[in-house]
Amino acid sequence: MRTTKRTAVFVTAALAVLLKGCGGGGGSTPTTPSPTPAVPTTVVVTQGSGTLRAGFVGVVRFTTTAAGRLDVTVDWTFASNDLDIGLFAGSCTAQQVVDRLCGASVASAETLNKPERLSLANMAAGAYTLVVDHLGSRNESISYQVTLTH
Repeated sequence: MRTTKRTAVFVTAALAVLLKGCGGGGGSTPTTPSPTPAVPTTVVVTQGSGTLRAGFVGVVRFTTTAAGRLDVTVDWTFASNDLDIGLFAGSCTAQQVVDRLCGASVASAETLNKPERLSLANMAAGAYTLVVDHLGSRNESISYQVTLTH
């Protein structure tokens, strides 16, 4: 069998058409893009500062509009003073806290560490009360911040 240049070109072209028609041409299947994961957002729910007298309890009431992780930080001036913090579900007054009528405590930090911190995952949206219990002997300047990451 004698092959000429013209026959070789014809055979190559015929093979290319046949392979394409058989699906062997290496065509690709369209891909569906993966959804981009949501980037967590952190917002300041409440923050402030003030003075708390020795032996007294201070409360900060706040509401969150989304579920997520709550991070609470309370700081004060004198490391010799002991301040403890707690978080309650619902809106409470200082007197309700003192009288133990505030309901269930969500969490508390009762350490000698300064500042006091709480980090609570999977918290429902709603009303909360931050309680600062001043167990020290001198009046204090305090600052607080509550953030929500959702």
